[in-house]
Amino acid sequence: MRQRAIWSSIVLCASTLGCAGKTFVRVDPPSAAQGVQVALTQEECALDQDPMLPDTFMLDLSLTMRVTDGAPDGLKFHPERSRLVIAGRETASDDHAQELGIGAGGKKDLHVHFLVKGKDVACNNPMSLALDKAMELGGKPLPLSPIAFQPSNAPDS
Repeated sequence: MRQRAIWSSIVLCASTLGCAGKTFVRVDPPSAAQGVQVALTQEECALDQDPMLPDTFMLDLSLTMRVTDGAPDGLKFHPERSRLVIAGRETASDDHAQELGIGAGGKKDLHVHFLVKGKDVACNNPMSLALDKAMELGGKPLPLSPIAFQPSNAPDS
């Protein structure tokens, strides 16, 4: 039985992103609205000290989310409109990729990237991802609730 669980994990990793990302220490259940569901699935977080400002850090965060469009219309995702919220402060994504689409009834893994500079940023901070301005269904913003998460128990990974 244990071998089957290990094998399932290996197959799952090989069929997705090559296991490049890590799982979260804590993550909210998927956010859903109007037949669309968004679940955070993987993260990659790093923290570096700013060489110009010794008491300031740079958080480098990549998130992968599984988006399922169960609505009758196609979904559009604008990565640059995604926002990361840490301690009440919003930071827009630095990802300026073109708009991505998911056809009605489709599923897709989407990626978004953030660079956040500050004295109090770290990978072990509670955070949330706001997508209500980043996703459109039928040409209108999709009212998704933010998804809260914590990437790590350590400040720098």
